[in-house]
Amino acid sequence: MRAESSAAARKGAFVAVTVALFCVQLDFFALNLAIPGMSAELGVTVSAAQWTLSAYMLAIGCFFIVGGRPPARDARQDPSPVAAGTR
Repeated sequence: MRAESSAAARKGAFVAVTVALFCVQLDFFALNLAIPGMSAELGVTVSAAQWTLSAYMLAIGCFFIVGGRPPARDARQDPSPVAAGTR
């Protein structure tokens, strides 16, 4: 029974990570489409808007890494349900 719940937890974690990565890619795609409009409205160059978008995406990626660290730090403890996204 332990192996079944472990497999279910792995599957749930995989689904949660897949959905999160899809949301990040969708966000990046939508912001790339909006760059010309944002740069015109804000009065900046397209290049400056692209740099800002790149900095934003880098920050998001860093926060994902930092957010995933606490559950992975101590492998003996089960991660919290919020961090694991499985329960």
